[in-house]
Amino acid sequence: MTFFRIFGILGGLSLVFFSIIPGHTQTVSGQILDVSTKEPIVGATVKLQNIKETEIVKYQPSDNDGRFRFTGLTHAYYKLQITSLGYKPFQKFVRVSSEEVGVGKILMSEDSKVLDEIEVVGKVVPVEQKGDTMQINALAFKTNPDATAEDLISKMPGIVVDKSGVQAQGEDVKKVLVDGREFFGNDPSAALKNLPSEIIDKIQVFDRLSDQAQFSGFDDGNTTKTINIVTKKTMRDGKFGRIYGGYGSDQLYSSGGNINYFNKDQRISVIGMANNVNQQNFASEDILGVASGQQRRGRGFGGGGRSSGRGGRPGGFQRNAVGTGNVNDFITGQQDGIASTQASGINYADAWGKRLTMNGSYFFNHSNRNNTELLSRQTIFNNSSTQLYNESNVSTSSNTNHRANLRMEYKINPTNIILFTPQVSFQNNSSTDQLKGITTSSEGSSIADVLNSYLTDANGNNLSGNVLYRHAFEKKGRTFTINIRGASNKNYSDDQLNTVNTSYRGTLIGLDSINQLVPLAGNGNTVSGSLTYSEPLGKQVQIQTGYSISKTNSDANKRTFDYDPFDETVNSLDTLLSNVFSSNYVTHRPNVGVTFRNQKYFFRGSLTYQHASLISDQEFPDLGKTDKRFENLLPFGIFRYNISRTKNIRLIYRSSTDAPSTTQLQNVVDISDPQFFSGGNPNLNQSKNNMFITRFSHTVPDKSRTFFTFLMLRNTQDYITNATFVASKDSIIENGLLLKRGSQFTKPINIDGYWNVRSFSSIGVPAQWLKSNVNLNFGITYTREPGLVNNDENIANTLSLNGGIVVGSNISENMDFNFSYSADYSQVKYTLQANQNNTYISHQIGAKLNLIIWNNIVFRTDYQYQTFNGLSVGSNDNYSLWNVSLAKKFLKDRSAELMFYVFDILGQNSSITRTNGETYIEEVRAQVLKQYFMFTFTYTLRNFKNPDQVDH
Repeated sequence: MTFFRIFGILGGLSLVFFSIIPGHTQTVSGQILDVSTKEPIVGATVKLQNIKETEIVKYQPSDNDGRFRFTGLTHAYYKLQITSLGYKPFQKFVRVSSEEVGVGKILMSEDSKVLDEIEVVGKVVPVEQKGDTMQINALAFKTNPDATAEDLISKMPGIVVDKSGVQAQGEDVKKVLVDGREFFGNDPSAALKNLPSEIIDKIQVFDRLSDQAQFSGFDDGNTTKTINIVTKKTMRDGKFGRIYGGYGSDQLYSSGGNINYFNKDQRISVIGMANNVNQQNFASEDILGVASGQQRRGRGFGGGGRSSGRGGRPGGFQRNAVGTGNVNDFITGQQDGIASTQASGINYADAWGKRLTMNGSYFFNHSNRNNTELLSRQTIFNNSSTQLYNESNVSTSSNTNHRANLRMEYKINPTNIILFTPQVSFQNNSSTDQLKGITTSSEGSSIADVLNSYLTDANGNNLSGNVLYRHAFEKKGRTFTINIRGASNKNYSDDQLNTVNTSYRGTLIGLDSINQLVPLAGNGNTVSGSLTYSEPLGKQVQIQTGYSISKTNSDANKRTFDYDPFDETVNSLDTLLSNVFSSNYVTHRPNVGVTFRNQKYFFRGSLTYQHASLISDQEFPDLGKTDKRFENLLPFGIFRYNISRTKNIRLIYRSSTDAPSTTQLQNVVDISDPQFFSGGNPNLNQSKNNMFITRFSHTVPDKSRTFFTFLMLRNTQDYITNATFVASKDSIIENGLLLKRGSQFTKPINIDGYWNVRSFSSIGVPAQWLKSNVNLNFGITYTREPGLVNNDENIANTLSLNGGIVVGSNISENMDFNFSYSADYSQVKYTLQANQNNTYISHQIGAKLNLIIWNNIVFRTDYQYQTFNGLSVGSNDNYSLWNVSLAKKFLKDRSAELMFYVFDILGQNSSITRTNGETYIEEVRAQVLKQYFMFTFTYTLRNFKNPDQVDH
């Protein structure tokens, strides 16, 4: 009998055993409401203390409905204490003599003394640590009247806002909630850029548990870094937003806005924009064309450390991104090239009765882009020579995307809940590329050049849905959940390629042309399901056992036809460049885990046995089949120690596996760029990851100080990287194809030895003499990236150091400034060629000022200076980006504004990207938007109900 079967039998027996264990628990629960508005008070500190003991027995913040619940209590008398900023403290004695003690609705009234102190003296605790949640009080950070949520959080400790997105405590923020509810799905920028800062009461930063873990109460380690925006209770009923329109030089325009309607549980938000000044709102679902374009260039991008500087707005320096061709670069903010965009979206949230709550959003995005790129690349060999490649590429693209998501939670009764979360997206992308590339030796002699014309018309759709059912037994902590998920995606494109490739050996020796029509089709389907059961053992221990199964099927069909562009006729099928391929990846995962918790400690450990099969079938041009089986033990552990109310430390260990994609497995060669062939590898294995994370946070509320540090270590076995073959002479490669001298062929392979170590630390302190808040951050990243060049292993070792300071004013809404400085140092060492080792440094200075001066006249300016050292020889760069505007506010409550704006006064805006791969060094300079001016009219809507007018 296999280990898998034994494990399954033990899991089944444990289900039966724990389902019959008797148990009793005593609980105390209640709900905290504002006495005037009857709105829930979120984040109130609730303490429960046995009157015979000196230490607090239980401690927790109230949830987003103002509710609290203490479990695992013994028969005794307890003192219940509740405190919340701006409210009078509440205290009550509670006798616990039955299994469920409900204290009902607790009405708290405002403390006028505290409120007066806040208003007059201006003292408020900026940061509080509530268990695993860092809560930041917005009242402690002053911003200008037009500030957004993004402007506000950029001043807060431990939060970094730049072009790549938002980071909190060293991790990317993947989700933004508003009062505990999703807002525009998985698009953090939609909430942060469209919500005004004035409605925000608190910002909560935490690791959100998966829906499965929230249902079962058993932390499975699948967390998402999340920001929850807690709105002011006086601004949860009303209408607010802004609309704007502007026109400027060279027929440039920008228009858009957002309207929000909040009415208790019902919330409707509408956003939109139309412009040709590079303002965009892309998300990962919007980049089919981007991903396709990167794939067809076929240069085997595989990883490494990257340092890049891009123009467009302050904060554009991306710190040591791992990998290249990263689609995350296209998510939001100004991008390379010149783009016009039309986008709109709507978000709807409501509670339909007491049982059904729902939240859904829809996005539309259309964008046209023109771009010119200059690329320089050095390929590293195992001798003293190198090969240089220079390219210019003129491209256009048109992209249209529709995407929608929904979240519905239905409470059948208090013990049975169903959660349904479907998502769908449709996309079309048309693009053209006109490319000219030249390959030379390190001595400067020409090897080859290529003229490449590429046209593509692609479309795709993605559909997914998740159904989660939970049954809670009468015994607290005993739960049973069923999770079923399905996903389907389809992609199709018609690609047309026209290429002229010239080869040299001192003089012209060869001229080849390629004319092809390539229809590509790909389908993928995933079905998965899981069963979990949790059981409490006593007051502090809970166990969970479960079983999950997942099956993913992927099909890829690539047929390449010779094409005559003159008479537009399709000729014979090229079997060497055609392939029909499918893969199936199936996993079985029984698991068992245990949780222990008390006032100081929390521990959760689990062990999963994974049996996986990867079956690949090639149907054309030849029949072939690969059948691989993998067995892994995947441990997981999390330990949290609450050193005190203001200090805690967390340790996490996780192991996981990644299966290769169909594109990586498909045995077909892409020759769209004759100097850079690429292909798949059907013999790839899955990779296994081992990751260790530690976090420490410390807040000093009375001194308004915060400290946070984060360390992550990751090792990957059978890491999927690239093997590159550079032809020193004309050579025959896979499928009998001819690779010309100087050209490269790249395919994915498995190699051990990938390491990534990353640390991040931040310190937040007040600067009373400057009436400002100071945030310091520092990080270290080390990456060990293996690869092969002509069968010789080359390891790129990249060490990066980065640090910075942000000073945010806290003077008044009439004077708001931010100052920032950051420095990035990167050192790259290669094992094949030490003479290619390189060090490069970047410095960036940013300043932003908003000043309301005489007679409602507003002066705004932002400035960024960036300098690079260590780029390609003779190209160390620096540039300044300076923007200025002058505006006049008028109408009642200064709701209207007329502004004159100048972008890039100095005309120096630039874009530079530096990449260090496992076998190459690359630099890209791209087209950016240059100087322009614009007149803009903006109208701001603020119409909130007075608290006394809110229906109770």
